[in-house]
Amino acid sequence: GDEFILLLPETPAEQCLHVTGRIQEMLLQQNGFTDTVADFLGHAITIPREHWLTCTIGICELKPEDISTLRPEDIMLRADLALASAKSMGKGSCVVWSPGLKRS
Repeated sequence: GDEFILLLPETPAEQCLHVTGRIQEMLLQQNGFTDTVADFLGHAITIPREHWLTCTIGICELKPEDISTLRPEDIMLRADLALASAKSMGKGSCVVWSPGLKRS
């Protein structure tokens, strides 16, 4: 799948979790578009769950005390570690970076 970056300035991790939760909900709602297609085709269709759109999310919160010590590549690495951890948990997972996360 594709990977994207969403920057949420001055947004704590718990608020990011709320935003990403809404994104995931919206994707699940879009998976219901089959009703529209069925109306157009004139017969019911089913999209198997394994083909539904999902998103797996890694979050890295940048705290004020980190600004002077972290380079952009460090922030990206943290987000990538969180994403890798979320992917290992399965589709639709979300993980916030913490110091204990290591590349598997």
